[in-house]
Amino acid sequence: MNVPNWKYYDFTGTDVDRFICKTWDKNKKAKIEIRLDSPEGELLGVCDLEAMNGEVAYAIHETDIKPVTGKHALVLAFKAAEPAGTEEGDLMNLEWFTFSTTHPTKLSQK
Repeated sequence: MNVPNWKYYDFTGTDVDRFICKTWDKNKKAKIEIRLDSPEGELLGVCDLEAMNGEVAYAIHETDIKPVTGKHALVLAFKAAEPAGTEEGDLMNLEWFTFSTTHPTKLSQK
């Protein structure tokens, strides 16, 4: 899996500043670049993944991202730490990803 994938995501009013994902089973040491609008678009953050050799069922990975607003094509670029062809098997088994905020939402007082 080294081809960028994307879909539209509306960040309007979300106030997100964290990227969280779950991988499972065997994964190579890699990183996920979180970008906007194209594979070379603005870099919001990079989520580093350590190698997993099946010793645990799954792992949760998190990283900070830059503030963003509006509707954008979300591009996740999956990059191996080692050059292609040096290892066998899939790069990673990504089950899901989400965005969150590390600070509580301010409630307006009336």
